[in-house]
Amino acid sequence: MTDEKRKILSDPELAAYEKIRAFVIGQVAKAGDKSMRLASYRQLASRFGVTQTTVMKALKDLITDGFLTIKPGIGTFTCPKKLNYTDKTRLIGCFGGDGKRVFFGRYQWQVISKFADAILRSSQTYQIQNCFVDSSELSAEHISRLGLDGILWFEPSLEAQKVLRELRESGMPCLCTGAECQGVSSYSFGNQVLFEAAIKMLEEGRRRIMLIVPPERLSSEIDPLGALKKAHQKFNLKYDESFAIQDSEKNLRDFSMNLDRIKPDGVIFCYWGLHIYLPLIKQKIDIEKECRIFCEETSIHNDSGFSGWTTRLKLDKDAEDAAVNFNQQFDDPESAEVLRKKYTMSPIESY
Repeated sequence: MTDEKRKILSDPELAAYEKIRAFVIGQVAKAGDKSMRLASYRQLASRFGVTQTTVMKALKDLITDGFLTIKPGIGTFTCPKKLNYTDKTRLIGCFGGDGKRVFFGRYQWQVISKFADAILRSSQTYQIQNCFVDSSELSAEHISRLGLDGILWFEPSLEAQKVLRELRESGMPCLCTGAECQGVSSYSFGNQVLFEAAIKMLEEGRRRIMLIVPPERLSSEIDPLGALKKAHQKFNLKYDESFAIQDSEKNLRDFSMNLDRIKPDGVIFCYWGLHIYLPLIKQKIDIEKECRIFCEETSIHNDSGFSGWTTRLKLDKDAEDAAVNFNQQFDDPESAEVLRKKYTMSPIESY
């Protein structure tokens, strides 16, 4: 390992530096065409739990970059014209997962881009800031100190959902995507398309349908097993629950054994894991002749060799409705409706 990599892994103040920089630039955006005095080095150090030396380095670079200016004997001030925003700027923090998510796949980017674009398009006062918090900072109290006016959170963990509820109860506008969060306007996957996929497979005479369900930390958001049971009941059949495999490290290790045991003639992916499991399936099953596979379209890549059925996210109307609700939360937070909606999906089609 190089010395530079060791430094990145061992120096927590590098992360603090980035947080201070993000916070200050956010304040510059909110200050807009007015020059605003920044808190003192001591106050910022206390706020972020770092040394004043770290604060001084972050602010020195921000001065060099033109975001801040020093007025001798008075203090440090924001530079009004740096970002060309108005003093009505509303800063929306965008978080993912447990607050530490770094990587995003096709599905994640599609959802984030649709909802973020609808929010930004609804008003010129909005600016979205990408945010990160570590485990010790995942609290409503800490996030309230980040200078944000609203929250857009993608696939919040259970701990993050608790924080979102507290923030919403305090009056902060919040929008959750990818999970259903009690008390917070939310958009998430539903069961209907899984039910329809199972019906199509059963109509073709398929009776050994394997179901790949999300990891335990996500599976409470939807009920894929219930959808499969309901579909089978329409044909006076009982679904074998042992055919439902939860996406986990252990089950991935045992997956070949499960394929031999189940010998599936249909596989339904509950939106996750296709790129991991598909190569293993193709080793044992001719997916064009022996087995139907269903998944959501953003799980498919050009080099995956996928053949089967898909459905697509159709988020334009969902995102527009969410943006309207987000504005209502700003305008009248107490009476704004709490949305609990499922993503709109396209009809199932061959791929």
